[in-house]
Amino acid sequence: MRRQRSICALSLYCLLLGGCANTGSEKPGDEAPRGEKPHVYVVRPQDTVYSIAWRYGLDFRDLARWNHIGPDFRIAVGQTLILAPEVSTAPGKPKTSPGAPGPPARTPPPARTPAPARVLPAPASSGF
Repeated sequence: MRRQRSICALSLYCLLLGGCANTGSEKPGDEAPRGEKPHVYVVRPQDTVYSIAWRYGLDFRDLARWNHIGPDFRIAVGQTLILAPEVSTAPGKPKTSPGAPGPPARTPPPARTPAPARVLPAPASSGF
C-alpha cells in the first residue's frame, strides 16, 4: 500500500514537471524580455493574421494595416510582421506613413457663447 502511494506521488510529480517542459516550438530568444511586448514577429507555418493578432492582443485589421497586407490577409512563412504602429522619432512630430491622412486643414472655430439677454422696458399702462 505504501509503495503504491509512493509510485502514484512520483507519477504525479513527473506529469506536473513534464507540463512545464519546453516543447521545442519556441526558439530561444524568440520571446521579448519580461514585461515587454515584442515589436516584430516572424510568421511560422499555420499562422494567420488573425491568430497572430489574437496571440498579442491586437485587432487583425490594425495588424494588416501596419504591415501593408492586402484585403485577402495573405502572409508567408518567414515574413516579418510589425506588432505595433510606427512611433514618432522626434518629439512633437508624429511619423505618418504614405497615404495616411494628415492633420485637418483647418481647426473649427471656438464655440460661441450666448449673448446676454436684453431687458426690455415694461409697456406703459393706458388707464382704460
